[in-house]
Amino acid sequence: MRPERRNVLILVALSAILGFAFQGSRGLYETTEGRYAESAREMLETGDWLVPRLDYAPHWTKPPLAYWAIAGGMALFGTNEWGARFANAAVFVLAVLAVSALARAMWDRRTGFAAGLIYALSPFAVLAASSVHTDFLLSFWELLAVLCYWKAYRAEGPRSAERWIVGMWGLLGAAFLTKGPPALVALAAILVFRIYLAATRRKGPGLFSLPGIVLMLAVGLSWYVVVVARTPGLLDYFLGTEVYARIATAKHGRNPEWYKPLVIFVPPLLFGAGTAMAAWIAELARNRALFGWASLKRLLRGDERLAFLALWILVPLVIFSLAKSRLPLYVLPIFPAVALATARVTIRTIDRPGRARAAVIAAVLTAAALVAVKGASARYRTDLDMKALHRSCREAERGETAFFLFGSQELFGLQFYLDGRLTRIAEEPLPVWARRSLDSVCFEMLETPRFETYVFIVAAPWRGDALRKRFDELALRCDITSSGSRYVLFACRAPSPSSNLAAAASPRTEDRETDGRP
Repeated sequence: MRPERRNVLILVALSAILGFAFQGSRGLYETTEGRYAESAREMLETGDWLVPRLDYAPHWTKPPLAYWAIAGGMALFGTNEWGARFANAAVFVLAVLAVSALARAMWDRRTGFAAGLIYALSPFAVLAASSVHTDFLLSFWELLAVLCYWKAYRAEGPRSAERWIVGMWGLLGAAFLTKGPPALVALAAILVFRIYLAATRRKGPGLFSLPGIVLMLAVGLSWYVVVVARTPGLLDYFLGTEVYARIATAKHGRNPEWYKPLVIFVPPLLFGAGTAMAAWIAELARNRALFGWASLKRLLRGDERLAFLALWILVPLVIFSLAKSRLPLYVLPIFPAVALATARVTIRTIDRPGRARAAVIAAVLTAAALVAVKGASARYRTDLDMKALHRSCREAERGETAFFLFGSQELFGLQFYLDGRLTRIAEEPLPVWARRSLDSVCFEMLETPRFETYVFIVAAPWRGDALRKRFDELALRCDITSSGSRYVLFACRAPSPSSNLAAAASPRTEDRETDGRP
């Protein structure tokens, strides 16, 4: 077998094992996994693939491509954890191959194999592929766009380069349809790299391509145009809440403090490659002068490939740091640059006697540890696991049962497990997310019970006192059947009509429309 084919098979087998192992064993965690999985489940249930929904109401925070991918996995494997996480596991395998291809395009086959292995064995990438979110698919499109750019950079003729640039723009459009404006950070890095090429008197491929830009706009903006035309006020929401508020305000409450980039972004970039980062330590110990400013400046000016990796990391990192909304997975699209840089350092390190064997042993141990961590996560008990909460709900269920979440908009993962049968309720005046008032549900139990059992989940335990107080006032017998640090679960048996106590109670309130919910 040819070495190149053998290397590809190794990368595919390794990434498939790491990506798919125990992918369906762990329950969905709150809040991100539950939110995306439930929205995709509702897309399958309603058959509406244009408008993402959450709790059966339009949910405009992200464009639909990631929801389509998640829903596609569930259409193949069922509405379960395996189906919800299938897309990211499959994309992880493809991303490993893309990282390897990019390293080959920039350097050689040896670097390509090393970069693919490092990315496949990186805890940051593996664990990101083991959950449900949009960032891995976004990272994949941006990675392919960068690969197209370097294929154009290495192209032998202008026509070949033009085709690759058209592909780059189209992939940026797919990235935009996945998460909107964050898709453009890769383009920002490429634009700054163009300035570097001009400053160092190098020539790169032209970025302007009318067919490419038209393709990018058609792919990336077509959905936005359709839904904005159909939904009054939606453009203001996109520009105001999803763009301006995330960039310039702390409205979304995602680590807006000035120092949070150091806490949120730096650790995944420094330690996300796991044991492969030992190559940097070994190289630093052997040749500290290599990491001095004068040496780095000479390297970056002399090697445009290293300069591109540095810009691919630094330009998006500056953009993410200036924005007020920050989460660790935001840097996932620039992590391939870390893998490529680490691959170059690793090759320098393993060329010395005895280091190659140590690298192989470290790789095997890392792979085993990552599979073990994924397996152990299924046994780890946490209140974030909505599968465990769902189990408690099923244990409280007696006959025909209704499930209500009191005082919170969360727990979409539980709604996923309940196939949508979770109604959010609150005390009056009702917040916009509440479907019914607490009193209307209580009076239903007392006057004309529709269900044998009414299960109430309190997402914040301190709210349980208010719920218990109202039950006592209405002489409703409701028992706490389960509790944790993040929730309390009450089970209420509907009284018989003869024990009706509600005739003299306060007037009932109208419930909100359910937007077609079952």
